[in-house]
Amino acid sequence: MTEGKALEPVGVQYNNWTGTVALDNADNSSIEEIANERLGDRAADYFVVAFDFVVGTVGMIGRPLSTSLTLYLLPEEGRDTVKEAIKNPNGVLDVLSLSVDPIPKVEEFFRQVSKRFEMRLTRGKLDDSGIELRLAGNLNELENLEPSDFDEES
Repeated sequence: MTEGKALEPVGVQYNNWTGTVALDNADNSSIEEIANERLGDRAADYFVVAFDFVVGTVGMIGRPLSTSLTLYLLPEEGRDTVKEAIKNPNGVLDVLSLSVDPIPKVEEFFRQVSKRFEMRLTRGKLDDSGIELRLAGNLNELENLEPSDFDEES
C-alpha cells in the first residue's frame, strides 16, 4: 500500500460476486492476539482497526491456496481519534499496516478470531444496483414452485 493512499474497497480479479461480511470476536481470542504476537513488546502501543484476509489460488483450480493477512493499526493514544472519526463520516484515519507471516490456515484463522462469521454475496453488480432482494419462499419447504410465485404482487 502506498503511504497516504486511501484503502480501496476489497475486490478480486473478476468480482463475479460482491457483498458484505460480519464477524463476532471469539470468546477467548481475537485478531488483537495475532497483532500482539507479531508486535511483541510493542503490542500495548497499538490496536487493530481493520484487517484484510485474502484467500485465493493463482492459475488453475486445484493449486494450493494462497493466503495473506494484513492488519491496520492505530497507536493506542489514537482511540479518541477513532471516536471523532465516527462522529464525522467524512473523516480520515491514518493507519499503519502490518503484514502477518506466517498466517494461520483458513479454518484455524476463523476459529482463532471469530465465534460467528456471516457473508452474503450477490451476483455481479447486483449489490451496488440498489435492487432489494426479497425472499419469495424457501425451496426446501415449497413443492411445485411456479415462476408466477416470483411476481411482484405475490
